[in-house]
Amino acid sequence: MSKRSRSGTDSESESNTDSEVTQSWSQNTSRTESWRSTSGSQYMSETESSNSTTSSETNPGARQKTPRGTWRPPRGRTTKRDHLETSCWGYFCCAAPVRTSEAISDYQDYEMTEAERTRYGVKWDYSTMDEQNRRDVPWKRFALAGRLLVEDARSNKGMAFSWVERRELNLHGLLPPRVESIQDQAKRVLWNFDRMKDNLEKYQYIMNLAEINEQLFFYVISENVKKMMPIVYTPTVGLGCQRFGYVYQRPRGMFITINDVGRVYHMFENWPENDIRALCFTDGERILGLGDLGCFGMGIPIGKLALYTACAGIKPYQLLPVMVDVGCNTKKIRDDQFYIGLRQERDRTEKYDALIDEIISAAQRRWGPHVLLQFEDFGNRNAFRLLQMHKDRANTFNDDIQGTASVALAGIYTACRMTNTKISDHRFLMFGAGSAGLGIASLICTAMVEDDGLTLEDARKHIYLVDSRGLVVKGRSTGGISKEKSPYVQEMKEEKDLGEIAEITKATAIIGVSGQAQVFTEAVCRQMAINTKNPMIFPMSNPTHKAECSAADAYKWTDGNCIFASGSPFPALDVKGVEVVPSQGNNAYIFPGLALGLLATKALRCPDNFFTIAAKTLAGLVTDDMMKVKSLYPPLEDIRKVSFEIAVAIGKAAFAQGLATEIEPKDMSALIKSVVYDHTTYPVYSNESFSALSNEYTKERRNGETKIRARL
Repeated sequence: MSKRSRSGTDSESESNTDSEVTQSWSQNTSRTESWRSTSGSQYMSETESSNSTTSSETNPGARQKTPRGTWRPPRGRTTKRDHLETSCWGYFCCAAPVRTSEAISDYQDYEMTEAERTRYGVKWDYSTMDEQNRRDVPWKRFALAGRLLVEDARSNKGMAFSWVERRELNLHGLLPPRVESIQDQAKRVLWNFDRMKDNLEKYQYIMNLAEINEQLFFYVISENVKKMMPIVYTPTVGLGCQRFGYVYQRPRGMFITINDVGRVYHMFENWPENDIRALCFTDGERILGLGDLGCFGMGIPIGKLALYTACAGIKPYQLLPVMVDVGCNTKKIRDDQFYIGLRQERDRTEKYDALIDEIISAAQRRWGPHVLLQFEDFGNRNAFRLLQMHKDRANTFNDDIQGTASVALAGIYTACRMTNTKISDHRFLMFGAGSAGLGIASLICTAMVEDDGLTLEDARKHIYLVDSRGLVVKGRSTGGISKEKSPYVQEMKEEKDLGEIAEITKATAIIGVSGQAQVFTEAVCRQMAINTKNPMIFPMSNPTHKAECSAADAYKWTDGNCIFASGSPFPALDVKGVEVVPSQGNNAYIFPGLALGLLATKALRCPDNFFTIAAKTLAGLVTDDMMKVKSLYPPLEDIRKVSFEIAVAIGKAAFAQGLATEIEPKDMSALIKSVVYDHTTYPVYSNESFSALSNEYTKERRNGETKIRARL
C-alpha cells in the first residue's frame, strides 16, 4: 500500500490495490479517538493495528499498516456526512465507491481471529463468502484531503486554502502558489460573467460554479443580488428550464418518478444529509408561464432553494430540491432528444395522489415533522387541491398561490399608503383565475377582514375574476365556474372584453396572472385611469415576455399616474421628469424570509396568516423616499435585511400561535442570527495545535538559510 509520511520522509511502498483502506492519517491518538467517536467502529485506526507487519518498535520512522480484513461494511447509510470541525485532515466524511470484487477476493486471503472480530464488530466472513455473493460494495469512508477536497464543491475553497492547510491536507502543489480571498475569487467570477452576452450562457456559468465552489457561488449571488437575480431566477430561469436537458451535466437534488410509489422513504435514505430542513418540489406541470415542461422543470426548485441561501442565509446543505416526474403532456418536450424524464403522458390516476402523500410522509419520517415542504409550479388542477389536502398535516406552503399573493398584497399596502386609502376602498380586477389569481384574491379578502373589519362575504364583493371565458358571473352560459371560483361569482352581465369589464366593474386595481402577453391594452389602461386617478396596474406574469403589459406602456397610457408593479424586471424610465425603476413584485421578497423564520423556530405548520404578516412587514420597510420615486418595494440590494425582518416577525408569530418546537428565546433576532449561513468567510480546516510547529519549522528553516549564507 502506497503511503505518504506527514513528517516529510518517504515511507515504504507496497503494491497499490483496491483494498487500501484510506489515505494516511496522523499517529496522534487523540485525533484517532476523535475520529472513532464520530464514525464509530466503521474506521479502524492505523495506529491501533495489532497485526502490522512493520511496527513502530522495530522501525520508528515507518508508518503502521492496517491488516487486511479489519474493515467491515457499515450498517445502514454509508453516505452520511459527519462534520469533523476539529480535525485538520478534512472537513467531513463521505463515502466513495472504491471496493471491487477483486478487493473482496483479496480479503479472503486473511483470516481474522475471534478477538479481532469481537473488537472491531466484524460479522462478514470473507473467507467463506460464496462466489455468487461477490459484488461491488461502495462503502469505504475517508476524510477529504488532496484532490478529493478541492473536487468537493461544499468544502472547496478554491485558492483560499492557506499554506498550513495546503501542507496538512496534501494540497501542496495541487493549487497555484498564490492565496486568494473569497473576495478576490469573486472578482474573477464577475469579470467572466460580465463578458458574456447570452443570458443562458450566464445561467449555465453561474450554476456550474455551484458544482465547483459552493460558498463562492453563494457569495457572488448574495453580494450581487440585483445583477444575479434575473439570471438565477425569473426571467432567465425560464429559458434555463426550457433548455435544461441541453445544459444538464450532473444531478442536483433528487428525482422521484410515478414508478417509485412505495420506495420514497428508501430513496430519501440515499440522500447523504441528515439535517435537511426544507424541500422544494415540483411536478413541472406549470413552469412559470411556459406550461408543462415535465422533468425540465427541475431548474425551478434548484433556483428557488439557491435564493433561500442567497436572500435569507439558510444553510445550503439543509435544502433539497426534488423533481416529481409523473410524465409530461407537452409532446414537443417529451420527444426532445435530450429530455431527461419519463417519456410518457402525465399519470392522472390515484397513484399521483399516493405519490405526493408518500413524499410528504417519507420526508417527515426521514427528517422530522418540522421539515418544510414547498409546493412549486403545480398545475391549476392540483395546486389548490394538494395545498388544502396537506396544509393541516405538514409544514407546507405553495409559493405560486401564497407567496405571489403575499408580495402582491405588500404592493397593495404600499399603494394604499401612497394614495391615503384603505384596501376596502378599492375594487380589484383579477385577470387570470388560476392558482395565483385565486391566491391573491383570497389574501386580499383576508386583509380586508383583518384590517378594515369587513365580513368575508362583503370582502369578496370587491373581487372580480376574469378567466378564459370572461368575467366570472352568476349563471354564466359558458360555464367553467369551479368550486374555487364560486365564492367570487358576481351578479352582472356576461362580458369577455377586458376593456368593457374594467368599465362596468369600476375597477381601481388590475392584477394580471394569466401568462398572456400584452392583454393590458391601451384601452384597458386608459379605462383604469378614468376609474381612478392613480390606478394600480400589476402585470405579474413571468417571464418578461409573458407580462400583460410593459412598464413604459402602462405609464404612457395613464399619463404617468399609475402605480405599477410587475412579476419580472423592466428597465428604468423617465416619468414626469423623475427616474423611476419599475417595482418588481418578486416572490423572493417573501419566501426566503418566511422559510428562515419557519426553520429557525422548527415550526410544525405554516398557516395562512403568516403571509399577511410577511406582506405587512415587507410593506413597512418601504420608506417615504422610496414612494416618491413610485417604488412599492425596498431595493433588491436590501433583500437580506428584508428577509431577516420577515423571519423575525414569522418567528414571533410561530411562538405566539404555539406552532414552534424550538426553545423560545428572549431575543428573536438572536435566534434568527444563530442559524444564518455565513457566506463571507471560508471555514478554517487546519488544526490550530499545529501552528506553533509550523512557525518553528519555518523559523528553523530561515535560521538555517541565514547560517548557510553567512558561511558563503
